[in-house]
Amino acid sequence: MKAQFGPELMKALQVATNEIIGDDYTPELVTNLKEKVDKVISDYRLSDSLVLEYGANLYLKAVGVVSQNTPSGIPSKEKMEALDGLRSLLRLSKEDTYPAHLEVFGEVYKRSVLEAMGPTGVIRPEFREPLVDLRARLGVTEDAARQLFLDAVKERMVPMVEDLVLELERTMLNQQQLAQKRQKDFGEDVFKSGRSGAGKLGIG
Repeated sequence: MKAQFGPELMKALQVATNEIIGDDYTPELVTNLKEKVDKVISDYRLSDSLVLEYGANLYLKAVGVVSQNTPSGIPSKEKMEALDGLRSLLRLSKEDTYPAHLEVFGEVYKRSVLEAMGPTGVIRPEFREPLVDLRARLGVTEDAARQLFLDAVKERMVPMVEDLVLELERTMLNQQQLAQKRQKDFGEDVFKSGRSGAGKLGIG
């Protein structure tokens, strides 16, 4: 059955997907397209499981197209409504779509967290609520958003900590100790022997 009539269903779903994520989306459009898809399913006596099998991949591609057509990477409310309409037509649950949203929009959310941190690495109170709204807009789960947040914190804080450690080493260790620690030759410490150099900074 799949081999014989599956291509007809795939064609109907592909046409519906393209129209829904196009520029002419309306709830009525989804209703009309759903009737056409349902007719194909009924005429060829296809199972809902086949719709789900095709639907997951089509939905992922649709999310990718929406993202590519959005300069900021953050789709408009209307585009997200269109994706939700497509989800309904493809008979996917919200849980079914979470992996696609995380794959496509995860980096967008993480980048927004980094921007909200600024140079200090601390998110100011006025940015917290917008981040919550953004997570909901992008269809990223709370658990996934929490992990993305931790990844962003690590990405921002690790270089800051490394710079701090390097600065502490410079102030607490002499050049020989630094050379041993970093396995580099920092040159002779002209102050170690107590003798002054013949010129400025030991340069004769």
